[in-house]
Amino acid sequence: MESSSNAASLLEIKSSVTTGFMEASMKIPSIKDVVSDVPFKLLVGPDHKAFYISVGVFAGVASSSRVLRVLITEKLREGLADRVATWDDIDEKTFRILCEVAYTGKYSIFEPGKPPPRIPGRPGTHLAKMAYGVTGDSHDRPTLLEMSNIPSPGPNLAREFLSTYMGMLAGDRMASQYGLLRTHEAEDRSERILQHIRMYILGAKYDIRGLLALSLFNLLQDLANFKDTWDDVPNLAEVVRLVYGNIPEGDGMRDLIAMYFACKIQDLDHHPAMKFVRSEYPAFTSDLLSFVIRRLDRPIV
Repeated sequence: MESSSNAASLLEIKSSVTTGFMEASMKIPSIKDVVSDVPFKLLVGPDHKAFYISVGVFAGVASSSRVLRVLITEKLREGLADRVATWDDIDEKTFRILCEVAYTGKYSIFEPGKPPPRIPGRPGTHLAKMAYGVTGDSHDRPTLLEMSNIPSPGPNLAREFLSTYMGMLAGDRMASQYGLLRTHEAEDRSERILQHIRMYILGAKYDIRGLLALSLFNLLQDLANFKDTWDDVPNLAEVVRLVYGNIPEGDGMRDLIAMYFACKIQDLDHHPAMKFVRSEYPAFTSDLLSFVIRRLDRPIV
């Protein structure tokens, strides 16, 4: 784990916002672009669900991605008569969000007022109940922002996390352009976090720099304000699987996620889902331990 260099790699991603996000990497189309361009048919996912999109509009997303440029231009030349291309390795939900990015420069995830899915089960042991403060349905944990203000005998890792990563948002052009991602009370924030990670992975896979910056921006907002519950832990474990199963070593996203979990591990680790994911991904466990050690008031020798 190389925390400083990995944090720097995330700062480089963020810099794509301030060095031309709107002008180059993901240009928002004009109304004229939308209504005058001829649409083409894109067959998405293993079931080849048909979508009709504008070549010109989608080119903004594809401008930094050689793979997508090939998909959109060369594939269309091959089948110019019917203007059809196929994109197998993306699911429909992620593609819909990518289309929203192409047309608006931002994305949303849930419909307002949609109730969050709840996973059955509550902590069964007295220790776990104490950790999650379970009294009926009241089992929210404090946010990182709240934890950063709690007095600590040793280093306050939540405060360090916010200082390291949330500074990316301060005074940012993206923040002023798009504002904070709106969150409805009924939304399941752990599912939102999962989708931000999926969008980040998509951006990394196809080198869509603007999407990397946008998904990172949205992820940081949700992590800082997330009140995790017992029901959220399986989704958080899936975050680890996505990051450590799809993002290579050296990408700063690994350290970001490991540091977040280290801030809350004494509560999250009561859930079986966390125990399973620690055994599945030794690299995550190693990174997690490095950050947990930093929480101690003196180094281990």
